[in-house]
Amino acid sequence: MPLRHVPDFLPRIPRALAVACLGSLLAAGCRREPVAAFPAAEPPVASVRVEPVAPRGPVPSETVMGTVHARHRASVESRVVARIESLAVTTGTRVSAGDVVALLDARDLRARREKASAQRDRAVADLVRLERLSGEGAAPPSELDAARERRAVADAAVAEAETALGHARVVAPFAGVVTRKWLDAGDQAAPGRAIVDIEQLTELRLEINVPESLVARLAVGTRVAVRLGTTEDSFDAVVGEVDPVADPATRTHLVKLDLPSSPSIRPGAFGVASIPLGESKSPHVPASALVRRGQMEMVFVVADGRAGLRWVRVGRASGGMVELSSGVTPGESVVTDGSALLVDGQRVEVRR
Repeated sequence: MPLRHVPDFLPRIPRALAVACLGSLLAAGCRREPVAAFPAAEPPVASVRVEPVAPRGPVPSETVMGTVHARHRASVESRVVARIESLAVTTGTRVSAGDVVALLDARDLRARREKASAQRDRAVADLVRLERLSGEGAAPPSELDAARERRAVADAAVAEAETALGHARVVAPFAGVVTRKWLDAGDQAAPGRAIVDIEQLTELRLEINVPESLVARLAVGTRVAVRLGTTEDSFDAVVGEVDPVADPATRTHLVKLDLPSSPSIRPGAFGVASIPLGESKSPHVPASALVRRGQMEMVFVVADGRAGLRWVRVGRASGGMVELSSGVTPGESVVTDGSALLVDGQRVEVRR
């Protein structure tokens, strides 16, 4: 029978309290016992190669590129303005000191010498005549002095004309090889206009432009490792000259390295010099030991059959080795092959 009337002696339950009780009952009815978690599976044993951390690495160096030039080279020019009558050499011609390189049209030069000779003959005749008159008291001393001056000027003019005529034969200043031809027969030769270039191939140099920060390491006599062309073979060159003044545009100094005599080395070849930067005393590891994840760099150190992750600070790299200023100590073994998928603490098997 439905309840129609609630007795007045039952206290009235506040609404807020009723809601709170209802929530507690529902929560209690929905609560479940926690499920036990299974332990995570350990990663499989990884096969790796290791190498010990070296106490120091190879001496780091900075490479500077340059070009091979002959120690003695010259642009052969004419000392007079004249047409080239014939050219005695071509590119690749070997010459000795004094060999004729070019013959110039000497007709104007001969005419100049003949004119100077005629003027000298006239000056000589005038001087002889005035000396005779002066001895007889018929010529004043001033005229005799003027005649002597004209004779001296005429002698100088003849000497100058003969020298110019000698320049009609353009000769090699030293023994070498003609490396470039600028003019041909029929062209006009003049001072400042090269006819051919001659280089002495027995003494060659690698000329490099060295930054100001490195030039102090290249005193005259310092030995520097050099590679030429595309070959990987290197040999030692010796610093022969260091320009003490820097180029204001590039802030570099011209340094000339004396190369050993070899028929395989030719002017114009490309070369690379390795300038030593000083020995590093920090530990070094092979570059293959580094693992990069995002912006961080790390290595894995193997100890007691497990790989331990070490964050490292990387320095300079040289000769396949990388300087580490922190993170490892000399003698520890780092993973060099197989570290890409390793995790910290994973068991490893070192393969030989």
